Amino acid sequence: MHVNWSSPHVVVCHRIEQVFTDRIAASKPHSVTHFVGRLILPAPADTEFQHGLEVLRVKGELLVRHGGAKHAEVEQCFLQSIDWARQQKALSWELRTSISMARFWRDRDRAAEASELLGRVYRRFTEGFETTDLQNAKALLDALG
Repeated sequence: MHVNWSSPHVVVCHRIEQVFTDRIAASKPHSVTHFVGRLILPAPADTEFQHGLEVLRVKGELLVRHGGAKHAEVEQCFLQSIDWARQQKALSWELRTSISMARFWRDRDRAAEASELLGRVYRRFTEGFETTDLQNAKALLDALG
């Protein structure tokens, strides 16, 4: 699957992530919690479905950064994004969220699970190893041992 990084929907997700990151840096975590909880996701059949995959991943990342979220809530964001990516056969999106999930698990002493999840996705790629996501995945896999 080709990801159009200039797509307005991808740009919006990156902008959302940046705004929330700025709020965290400015010590306004209450506003992060408020806005993250209100992110609207498209239905799985929606034409903007890939936007929803990234919103879920970003939401999970922001919940991790905020530090006050329950582990189950973070995992649910990542697992739902991965599941939706698999349903759509969107391997690049599955990889991005698997990297996020693997980092989350690594930081909670679940390195074996992290390596298994990320390794299964990474091994399905046959090209594009110069991309940032695949380089990040390889570095994380190497670190996980």
